[in-house]
Amino acid sequence: MIVDTGLLRMGADFSNSAGTIAQKGAASLAATQLQAGVFGDFAEADDFHRQLSQAQTLYADNMTAYRATFERLAKKSVTAADAFSGEDSDSATRINGAGVTSD
Repeated sequence: MIVDTGLLRMGADFSNSAGTIAQKGAASLAATQLQAGVFGDFAEADDFHRQLSQAQTLYADNMTAYRATFERLAKKSVTAADAFSGEDSDSATRINGAGVTSD
């Protein structure tokens, strides 16, 4: 089996980058609030404003959670790359040492 540990590490970098972007988006979304009454001064407008505000909060929370997911994925990718690199190194050492006798 051939495993490209460089690609695993690159994937980890991309995941970390995506997590940072998601967090920045969440912060920006959470910081932007619609003013009450922007849709009018009647019950339906107030209800729409409330629902939109709740959706905004939900999306900001989800984006924050995405960051944590991307960070876990990145950590697992690095762990896998380290494990494969370690196995390759150990295997190379054993192969190079096979059949060598000490006098």
